[in-house]
Formats: sequence, C-alpha cells, structure tokens
Amino acid sequence: MHETDVQALFERGDAYYKRAGVYQELSETESAIFDYNQAIRDYSQMIAINSEHIDAYTERGNSYTKLGQLRQVAGDYDQAISHYQQAIVDHNKAIELNPNSHTFYNNRGQTYNYWGELYHEQSVFYNNLIEYQHALNIHHQSLPYLQRAIEDFDKAITLNSNSTEFYINRGVTYYNLGLYSSPKKFARPPYGLDDRVDAFLGIESDKEQTCQQQEDEFDEASVIAFSQSLVSYTSDMSDEKQTIQYYEQAIINHTHAISLDDTSPFAYYNRAVAYSAFGDVEQALSDFKQAIKKRNSLDPSLSISLSC
Repeated sequence: MHETDVQALFERGDAYYKRAGVYQELSETESAIFDYNQAIRDYSQMIAINSEHIDAYTERGNSYTKLGQLRQVAGDYDQAISHYQQAIVDHNKAIELNPNSHTFYNNRGQTYNYWGELYHEQSVFYNNLIEYQHALNIHHQSLPYLQRAIEDFDKAITLNSNSTEFYINRGVTYYNLGLYSSPKKFARPPYGLDDRVDAFLGIESDKEQTCQQQEDEFDEASVIAFSQSLVSYTSDMSDEKQTIQYYEQAIINHTHAISLDDTSPFAYYNRAVAYSAFGDVEQALSDFKQAIKKRNSLDPSLSISLSC
C-alpha cells in the first residue's frame, strides 16, 4: 500500500476516534462504541501493513480503553476487562517501540487505574447480591492494578516532571488505593473522586445558578458529613496507617499539580475530597470553592456570574 494510503487510514481512524469521544460526552453510547470499533479497525489495518507503526498501537490502545470504560459503565464487566487487556497489549508494544515516551506510560497507567476501579465496582455488585466472600475476593484484585498504575505514573513523571495531568492521575490513583485498601469487612465506601465529578463540572448543571449558589452546594454542614463518612470508613481499614499514607500522597500529588497549573478545577476538587478523608473540613471546603471558581473561569457558560 502506498504511503499516502497508510496516512489516509490513520487520519480516518483518528476521525472515528474523535467523533466517538464526542458521542461519549453526549452519552450516545452505541454511536460511540461503533466509532471506537471503526477506529480500531483502521488502526489494525495500519499495523498489518507496518507492525512498528507506533501511533497506531497507541491510538488503538486508547480506543480499547475507551471501549472498556463504556462497557464498565454499562455493567458489562467481562467485556470491559477484555478491552482493558487488549489496551494493555497495545500500550506495552508502544512502550517497547519507544521506552522514553512519558505519554505511553501515562496511557497504560490510566488503563490500569480503570481496571482496578472495575474490580472494585464488581465487588460492590456481588456485595449487593449478599455474596460477601466473593465480593471480598474480587475487591482484593483491584489493588495490584492500582499499584501498577502508580508505577507507570511514576515513570511518566520521571520522564516529564512538568505535566499537571500526570500528577493528577497519580493523585487519583493514590486516593483510590486509600479508598479501596483492604477493609476489615467489605462495605461500599463513600463517594469516589469520580462519583460526583460530572455534576460538579456542570455537565448537567443548572446554568442559571450563580457562583454563590454553586459554592453553597459545598456548605460546611455537607462537607462535615462527607468528611465524617470518609473518616469512619478509613477507621474500618485493616491497615489504617497505610490508608492514611495513600491519602497523604493524593494530597501531595494534587498540590504539586496546582503548583504547575492553578487553573485546573479537577486538582482542587480531588484535593478537597482527599482533605475530607483526613477530616480537614476547613481545607476541604476551601478547595471545593476554589474548584468551582476555576471551573467557571474555564467555562463561563456554566455560571451567569463571573465575579467569583
């Protein structure tokens, strides 16, 4: 095949991948799944032509990860795991071809983190079915994948210490390790970092809310209640000291991310949740409000008042 034809394949695959992302944001799941599969088809054709086409491996791996996330949300855990497995194979190949790419390690780290989150979600499912031992066994499977994610984010940061995204990703994974650490008895923990993030970012928010109304969503009473639920959960861990260390690392990483770029609402929001786990209501409330201000600065359409 001519080189221009190969490039056309990549561009078409890239177009499908980008359109799938738009569908995913619009919650048009079936359309997103179709386009990710179309992207995978084109990237696979490229790999068949050139087995060392590094961008094709990278983008196919990202497409498999996105498919895994969609299947995970739908509760199709077996299919999600299969997609994550395929994504890891592609990310491994990309790293083999270029072991000095910080992006490739970050990509693989994200897939491992999602995979770890999946096992936890699956354990909650079985817990709700009153299959407690099975739930606990699956729950324990999440931790090795989260540890692998940390290792990949460590490597990515070693290669590029100026990426806000890498520190945020590592901070989220440390928080997940704290939240998912072995409990004395299995129980569903309070909110994870992503459970309220869509609402927080205003994806389904009331655009007529003022900044003050948005800040009031995180009033002191609600933050205290949230903090108490996290602190209570942490005290029920079989290794409470290790759990607290994970939360500390989550705060450290998000603080570093903020030092690199203080415009990220994610960094403030995530750090607020981690502070809540410590029972530090004052810091948590401050960060929740900062997160709202940063969010509205990035997207003024989410608020009618830009004074905050």
